Amino acid sequence: MQKAGYQGNLYVDASKTGVSMKEMIEHFKPGSPVSNIPKEGTVNNIYIKTQDGWLNVTSGSISTNGGK
Repeated sequence: MQKAGYQGNLYVDASKTGVSMKEMIEHFKPGSPVSNIPKEGTVNNIYIKTQDGWLNVTSGSISTNGGK
């Protein structure tokens, strides 16, 4: 898909799963396989809505918005 020029963002609503922001950050920590997805070229950002707020994974870095 990257070679065809397709790129986009991935939005996940995990707010009703019971998974906290802290657990997501641990899962997406820099260097983990899933944190490298935005570096592959097709997915630019991963936005995850947790019960505590939004998590943004971009090129191996993590930022939060609204976390407790």
